[in-house]
Order: sequence, then structure tokens, then C-alpha cells
Amino acid sequence: LGQDSQAATALRRVVNNYGYSLVADYANLWGVQNENNSESIFEIQYKSGGFGTGSPFTNFFSPNAFLQNGLGNARNRPTQELYDAYEPGDLRRDISIATTYVNQTSAVVEALHILKFRSEPFTNGDSDLNWVVFRYADVLLMLSEALGESTESYGYINQVRARAGLAAIDASTPGTFAQKLLHERRVELAFENHRWADLHRFDVVKSSMAELGLNAKLLFPIPQREIDVSPGMQQNPEHQ
Repeated sequence: LGQDSQAATALRRVVNNYGYSLVADYANLWGVQNENNSESIFEIQYKSGGFGTGSPFTNFFSPNAFLQNGLGNARNRPTQELYDAYEPGDLRRDISIATTYVNQTSAVVEALHILKFRSEPFTNGDSDLNWVVFRYADVLLMLSEALGESTESYGYINQVRARAGLAAIDASTPGTFAQKLLHERRVELAFENHRWADLHRFDVVKSSMAELGLNAKLLFPIPQREIDVSPGMQQNPEHQ
């Protein structure tokens, strides 16, 4: 994590010149009715109805029997550790994650599941719900990262926090700047396909995975056939 003046210049241009803004209510970022809003910079556009242009993500994120048509498979589920990472009063938690759902027999099931991508697919893997690749909150947090710790960078972070109902932070708030920024990216962009890249960029993959009891391997093993035909080549240390 360090200052990057070229990235900061490009990101400031987005902030100042293109008319994007944070949606006032975090809940109004999600759902078919809220697609292509003032915060959206790039969405993959999907259309259900059996045309071969629908989205599979609702099925991946929704638990079984959560949807009216019972098509959820919940391949992507929140961890308790992520649920607990939200600060008290953070409005984003209960918009992003639910702890129970009512199944098709009207029974209440206790299970963490993701709410951001809920819709009603036409059939399995065929939802109208767009996938948001890039949105303005991410720009503000990236600009803060590119600037490094400063009053200005905390100002961008605090725009995102204010919408979540949280108090402002500054240099006196406990933790390093990198820790505070990475936390904010985690809870703001949860389940939006940024976390793994963030962990790599902040060089905390191994430590973050170790907190979950996992041993992260950053390199693939070299195929044995390549080692056999390449004198002196050795296997990547993580796989020896």
C-alpha cells in the first residue's frame, strides 16, 4: 500500500467530472428495480426469460427453497467471521446478510445467507439481475488508497461510512491506515468479487487465511512433467 499519483489523478477525474454519486440508501443498490443507478459505473446486463441471456448469480447466492421457485443452491455463503466483522450500527450488514429464511414449508431456517443478489429467476441460472462490476463507492475507496493516509483520503472513506450510518474515522482511530481501509472495502464491497484481489494487493493473503485456520498457497505447483524435462528446475517451495 503506497501513494500512486497517476492512479489518484485518474480516480479524481472520475470523482470530479463524470457525475457519479453514492446512492443515498445502501439498500437501494440491490435488486432489479435499482439497476444502472447513479452509483453504477459498469454492470453486466442480463435478461431472463429463456433467451440464454440470464444471470446465474441469484442461484449461486440464494439458499435452497429461499426463492419462490426453489432454485437456490447457495454455493456462496457468508462466514460467521464476516458477519461479526461489521461494526455495531453498520446498516450494510443486515442489507447484505440475513441470518434466517422461511422455506417453502413456512419453516424458519437459521442459516447465514446473502441478500444482495436476491431476485426470482425465470428458471435455473436465468435471472434478470445485473452483476455490478464497478461502482462509485469503490472509486472513493481506491482513491483513498492511491493517496495514502491523509485528511483527504479519510474524507473519501468517511463518505462511504456516513451512508452506512457510521461515525467518521481519522488517523487517531485505532489500527493502521491499511487495516482501516481494507476493513472498509471488505464490508462495503462484500460478495462483489473484490476481496481476493484486495488481500493480494495489501499483501495479507496468508495472514488473513491463517486467521480462518487455512494455509493459503499463492503459487500453483509446477507440473512434474515440466520439472522432469527441465534440468535444475525445482518445485515451488509451497508444494515441496
